[in-house]
Amino acid sequence: MSAVLEFQGVTVAIGRREVLSDVDAAFAPGTLTAVCGPNGAGKTTFIKAALGVVKPKAGRVRLFGREPHQVAPDARAGLAGYLPQERRIGWGMSALRIAALGAITAAPADAEARALAALERVGLSGLADRGVFEMSGGERARVLLARLLVTGAPLLLADEPVAGLDPDAQLLTLELLRAETARGATAIVTLHDLSLAARFCDQVLVLDHGRAAAQGAPLEALSPAVLKSAFHLDAAWTDTPHGPVLSSARVSPLD
Repeated sequence: MSAVLEFQGVTVAIGRREVLSDVDAAFAPGTLTAVCGPNGAGKTTFIKAALGVVKPKAGRVRLFGREPHQVAPDARAGLAGYLPQERRIGWGMSALRIAALGAITAAPADAEARALAALERVGLSGLADRGVFEMSGGERARVLLARLLVTGAPLLLADEPVAGLDPDAQLLTLELLRAETARGATAIVTLHDLSLAARFCDQVLVLDHGRAAAQGAPLEALSPAVLKSAFHLDAAWTDTPHGPVLSSARVSPLD
């Protein structure tokens, strides 16, 4: 099965600093992957490189077999939906209108119908006509998640989609992305919660100082050795009825 997205020896520099260094990774259709790593590991840059927002100084990114910057912006938007880490909304429009922006090529009636369906999925069907500036931060986050779902894109990229959300909303977000992979989409999320990554994801890519420290099934990629070297944790996994849970303690980087 061919990869939806591939990184082939990708190095990305911002100014004089290498943020990603010789990264190889591949993502198959119908999978949910967590990109994990400590702060400053290069996770957001990885997502932006996948979208063609930043260009590698070495190596290649392949988005459906083509380099992202070679794909016209409107075509690229149809291939990859993006939920950025920053949840700024510049217009005080209704939740319905914001969510409908995800249907960039649809007729207005179709875009509205898709937006209503997505708002129902994120638990906001009763707030479709409310202005987003009248909503809580968590509600606005759900509106933006609905906008991502409305795209119907075969690749969904979400940068810290559960940050700042209550536990119920965190679980809902990952359940919805998991459901999108069941329809054949590929979803890639950056996460700091390693237990959620292990519970929901098919694979985990660990970045450490811009390099790929591990990629594979969650408990393999997040092995005790990787958790110690990349995250400076003395950690172990415990099986529970709801999935693996990480118990950990800090260790010195010099240990």
